[in-house]
Amino acid sequence: MKIRKKLFLVSVIILLLLSIVNQKNGLSENQNENLSKNLDPIVVVNGNGGFTGSGFTGFGTESQPYILENKVINGEFSHCIYISNTDAHFIIRNSIVYNGSHGVYLDNVTNGKFINVTSHGNPNSGILIYQNCENIQYINSTIYNNNANGFYLYGPFCENCLIQNNIIYNNTKGIYVYQGANFHNITDNTLYDHSQIGIFLHNVVNCTVTGNIAYDNDEGIATSNCDNTSIIDNFLHTNNDGIRLSGNSDNNNV
Repeated sequence: MKIRKKLFLVSVIILLLLSIVNQKNGLSENQNENLSKNLDPIVVVNGNGGFTGSGFTGFGTESQPYILENKVINGEFSHCIYISNTDAHFIIRNSIVYNGSHGVYLDNVTNGKFINVTSHGNPNSGILIYQNCENIQYINSTIYNNNANGFYLYGPFCENCLIQNNIIYNNTKGIYVYQGANFHNITDNTLYDHSQIGIFLHNVVNCTVTGNIAYDNDEGIATSNCDNTSIIDNFLHTNNDGIRLSGNSDNNNV
């Protein structure tokens, strides 16, 4: 009888332990499921009418812009945010994008503002502004650990963009402005730990680079074939080269 009682007690204890383990595993699975549910879907907008079906509020006017905020987007190698062919006013703020082909990709877009939008861990660039984009502002954000550029502004016909007060680090280039992208203002950014250049302007005109801090890059600021560009009041230190000017450049203020 005593042996049977002992065996019974041991069996009960084993069953209780298995129940506890299963409950813990169940909680863990539920927690993982909740975490995946808390991620937001990628954002794709094509044309002014595309905002209303993509989670934005507002009306797209200057006084009542479309607004998207408080999102966490894992692109899973698609663009996390892709917006094209629109001139509606919009704001995206207080969000994180990562693991996309690009974190943010704009093509033929006017009147967009990004505030505190972190972009990291993307195989290409953290931010790509690509051709025919005007009046884009990207401010107060952090861009890091992207395989290509932190911020890539590629013309032609991109004008009047503001890149201000961002922290950009550990990309190949921090900010790369290229090929007919003109009249841009790059100001008060901090750029460091880039394998190539903190800020690189290539074949652009009428750009202003001021108040930036660039350190621990291969080159702090570099230009090639740029005209009428102002590079003033920047603080550069512990780069292999502070400022490099090359190519056919005229009327620059350094």
